[in-house]
Amino acid sequence: MTSGVADGRVGIGHPLQGRPRAGPPPPAAGLRGVRIVEPTAGSESS
Repeated sequence: MTSGVADGRVGIGHPLQGRPRAGPPPPAAGLRGVRIVEPTAGSESS
């Protein structure tokens, strides 16, 4: 039974590892948003 609980803990650990990977994507998305804002601002200036 203890081994079963340990497996459950391992499952929780996997999701935690996925969180760090999700961190990098957000910063990249922010850069993309800035690029979209730049073109938009230029169009307005025109």
